[in-house]
Amino acid sequence: MKRSAWTIGDIINLEYFLNRKTEPVDENSLKEKDRQFYLEKIHPDISASEKKPKQILKRWLDLKKQEEVQSSGNDILFPGDIYEDSFVFFKFFFIITGLIIGALVCGSFFSYTGSTPVNVFYFLSITVFLQLFILFFLTLSFLLRVQFSLLKKPNFFYFFLARLFEKFILKARLTFADKITAEKRDAFYSAAGILKSGNKKYGSVFLWPFFILMQIFGLGFNLGLLGSILFTVFIFDTAFGWQSTLQMGADVVYKIVDFMALPWSWILPSSIACPSMAQIEGSRIVLKDGIVQLATADLVSWWPFLCLSILFYGLVPRAVLLYVGKRALFSSLDRLNVDHDKSRHLLHRLLTPIVSTAGTQPEEETEKKECVLPVYDDAVLDTDRAKQLFVFVSEDIMEGCAPQELTSFIREKTGNSPSGLFTTGLDFDADVSTAAKAIRCVEQNASFCIVLLYEAWQPPIKEVENFIKSIRNLSEEPFEIQVLLIGKPRPDTIFTRPDPDNKRIWEIKMKQCSDPLLFVDTLVN
Repeated sequence: MKRSAWTIGDIINLEYFLNRKTEPVDENSLKEKDRQFYLEKIHPDISASEKKPKQILKRWLDLKKQEEVQSSGNDILFPGDIYEDSFVFFKFFFIITGLIIGALVCGSFFSYTGSTPVNVFYFLSITVFLQLFILFFLTLSFLLRVQFSLLKKPNFFYFFLARLFEKFILKARLTFADKITAEKRDAFYSAAGILKSGNKKYGSVFLWPFFILMQIFGLGFNLGLLGSILFTVFIFDTAFGWQSTLQMGADVVYKIVDFMALPWSWILPSSIACPSMAQIEGSRIVLKDGIVQLATADLVSWWPFLCLSILFYGLVPRAVLLYVGKRALFSSLDRLNVDHDKSRHLLHRLLTPIVSTAGTQPEEETEKKECVLPVYDDAVLDTDRAKQLFVFVSEDIMEGCAPQELTSFIREKTGNSPSGLFTTGLDFDADVSTAAKAIRCVEQNASFCIVLLYEAWQPPIKEVENFIKSIRNLSEEPFEIQVLLIGKPRPDTIFTRPDPDNKRIWEIKMKQCSDPLLFVDTLVN
């Protein structure tokens, strides 16, 4: 089974580094620093075939971790590594818990006192039939989730385990607080918080580990059942029988057990595969008659059938599902989409050359001019970064700017040219309808993003929040919504950098939407 180059720990560490407050904070200085980092450390070490956004981000992440280890020591704590270690712990915890519960459940049946044999159908109902029912329910639930969009949301159990993992990471942060500086604290919380909202941002990647844990628990449970049966049979004198209030003859019971034995009856002798008709007839329990007249050979003929039933209907399906879960996890990691707001801005800084040009005036009038051109390395012009942008601009901004100038700023900020520019703020329902039409025009399997451009000095009103929530519900597939802000216009241009306090107000207000794919940033760097 081929593993993916990415792990869930890498995703969490990526969020950790992307959310860290870095120095210098000046956008141009940060751009120069990241571009130099790419040219000196990333570009020389990867081939042209590897120069894709996901591979570049992975290499950037590995190098950042190496830098952190070298500067802080080998005992540095990364949230993704805590997750991986925690997951290993939970795997051991779940299999051991399953073993104990399986042994206890089986042991509760084998309280044979010499007068009441173990009822095989009652035993199978609790240990085998119940598991089959759960597997059937999960399969049906999966099919319904695929068919109906309303059932695609993760269930309660996912949120429970996600919260458990989050607590684990945050607990580790508190335990090793002396090793974590204050500037890393917010990044740690952000990385831990992705466990709750990660499925919306990274698809099904965060769902499969919990599916795998359930199968590990099932393996432990069935191994506990098998171990308990074998231990009891070899150590104690255990009798098995069947009984029913219904008028059911031995021939009916034989047909049932013969049908259940189909998966293994073709490779094992019939004497082991299932009890014979005579043995079934001889192990029938009638309460008023007791078991004195029943033959010991008939009473003990059931235990191989019970062990094989647990093996083929309990243990084997869990092992198969565990394999399927691991394959699905690796496949999800291979298809991992790391194209979101912060990673795209990082890629923009890494891959955009910084070009300096000098004028030809006399020396005393020579003025050095620097401009940042959104021109990417040819090797990374990949469809992974191509994204359709639908830009909705408030009425006041649209009236005061030229579309070509706006398009240039959008292209430099996002790395993509707008697929459509729309004026918003005139009619709420018309704006939502326009967004719906734009989304319907997106090609199948293509990615898209909604960009909302506002003036930061005007505080967000309730209508903005309602508009964001309305367009979020326009598509079943996850997509980004970017709120880009500009400051107060100057006589020479409307595109100015917003005041930090005004931007902070917008960030606080947008967080109230509880949307993990909603990002707030400035249009002008």
